[in-house]
Amino acid sequence: MFCPKCGLGNPDTSQFCDGCGSKLPMPNYGSVQLGKDEQQTQQRYSNKDYYEAFIGEKNQHYYLQKFQQFDRDGKTSLTWHWPAFFVAFYWMLYRKMWLNAFLYFISPYIALVAGGIVIAMLGAVLGEHAASSLGVLLVTVFYIGIFVVPAMYANTWYYNHARKKIAETEIYANNPQKRFGILAGRGGTSSILLFILLFFGVFMMIGMLAAVAIPAYQGYVNKSKNLQAYMIGKQASDAVGDYYLQHHKAPASLADTSFHSSLPKTVQDVSFDYQAGVVVVEMPSLSADDTSPKLIFTPHLQGSQQVVWTCSSEAIPPRQLPKDCQ
Repeated sequence: MFCPKCGLGNPDTSQFCDGCGSKLPMPNYGSVQLGKDEQQTQQRYSNKDYYEAFIGEKNQHYYLQKFQQFDRDGKTSLTWHWPAFFVAFYWMLYRKMWLNAFLYFISPYIALVAGGIVIAMLGAVLGEHAASSLGVLLVTVFYIGIFVVPAMYANTWYYNHARKKIAETEIYANNPQKRFGILAGRGGTSSILLFILLFFGVFMMIGMLAAVAIPAYQGYVNKSKNLQAYMIGKQASDAVGDYYLQHHKAPASLADTSFHSSLPKTVQDVSFDYQAGVVVVEMPSLSADDTSPKLIFTPHLQGSQQVVWTCSSEAIPPRQLPKDCQ
């Protein structure tokens, strides 16, 4: 006797499964004459018994009611299924409808590509306004196909799926318990949904953390580089200020001052613009197309014995500048 829950074979006299401990079914038996000298006992089951074995314990009453209604009518009909409306893909995986889930997963991408090609082709013929109206129509049809259609046909798809799996086990008609075991293994619900949700949940969490951490880290690195450039600019501007106080004129270049410092990798060049009277600290550009960001140190004479410098930048965001340059 095969357990309808886990599919494990058990002695015919067992009342409980040796594998999962579930109570084994005790159906009515009937005698069928199969040969002249021997008789074989065979369990007689209805479609209801096979449906129950395939559906499993989860929501069995709901699906069994739908399946029996389809059997009585001799055809399927449109019904509404809320889980298929909200999470059709996950519901199909939960009910082990692997092919349906795969087709549902790829169909939106196929529909989007096909719709984009149609809109582009008709747009070139009918014009932009007509293409826009067609696009709105196709988007509406797309959402109906993704949400409404699965909700209306979910019970039909599951019914046909169950009937197909039951038909595949007809070769074991002389061993109904084996049929039950196979149906229980191929039907019921799948725990793969939990793993998928956990998988996507972990990646979603990693993505959220990365979305916060990477910009924050990049901002910290940029601010650190800008601080190094600021320190170099401060040394250069102080040297220019000292030269001015000693000679009462601005130097022609930094070479005339006491500024002598090796430049770090974060600073490309330091110069004194004699015409503008400012110290310019140039940093490496982030790409070949970008202009090099610069820190500009502008002097202000306070009294006759002190030169005060203010720092600014047009290319660098204020939040990445040192406090004195903001």
